[in-house]
Amino acid sequence: MRFSTTTVSAIVAALAAQTANGSEAVSVTDLRIRKYNSPAGTSFPSANFTLNAADAKDLDCSATDFTFPEPTGKLPCGDSDYAFVFLPGSNGVEFSIMVYHDVGDSHADLRGGDNVPTKCVLEGDTPSDVLCIQQGGAVNLVIDGPVSPRRTRQ
Repeated sequence: MRFSTTTVSAIVAALAAQTANGSEAVSVTDLRIRKYNSPAGTSFPSANFTLNAADAKDLDCSATDFTFPEPTGKLPCGDSDYAFVFLPGSNGVEFSIMVYHDVGDSHADLRGGDNVPTKCVLEGDTPSDVLCIQQGGAVNLVIDGPVSPRRTRQ
């Protein structure tokens, strides 16, 4: 069977589009965010969580002195190709997370996010020191090209 150049080009383009429009399942667990309330405003001295994904098994992700609610840039997840930012949550949830996976092609990079329910408790010796701990089990995301808030709960 012979294929025309146009047919071969169309097949190659379709395969490239399928790769570029791929998706990946990502799980966020054990999120802990420390925040400090002061008269000058709220600061976020630390956060950490565990990420599981196609190229990450029990990857420890952490950040220090990050900005919230308007991030100034992606926070690297260790030495991996994953990164994240914290954004304001919705529907009464304080935090959401956006996870990025650099797959080596800027047209195919994956991203997606959703709310991460937390319970915040006083920590330390002052009422200004607060620790927010993930509640309700893993947050499972499907990350893909367009930003989308799709998830399932375990």
